[in-house]
Amino acid sequence: MSKPKTQQLIDWLKANQDKMTDKKSTEIVDCLEGQVVALNTLMDAFEYEHSARKEYSSRLGELEAEARRLRKVLSTIYGEDQHPNYDDPTSPIIGSLGKMAWKALNRTQNGG
Repeated sequence: MSKPKTQQLIDWLKANQDKMTDKKSTEIVDCLEGQVVALNTLMDAFEYEHSARKEYSSRLGELEAEARRLRKVLSTIYGEDQHPNYDDPTSPIIGSLGKMAWKALNRTQNGG
């Protein structure tokens, strides 16, 4: 992989620094080095965010799969026509499942 053009320019300026006599050339090198550091920091932040989004997406997929499995179990218990309203948090079975789901979610978020 070749070096980015900014890094190539910095390397060239450093190699020829003894030929530079004015203060402006040194300021240019310092400025470019600062920009490279800032860009590298920004790239690290983007990579971290991308990794975090992938992890979140993966965990969300796992939770959705578990929710589908639980709905299937409840449909089996209650029958296709008489299962409880899954969106009703006051339903006793849904309320207790909701508490279990929150506990499971908290465990996954806290690394446990």
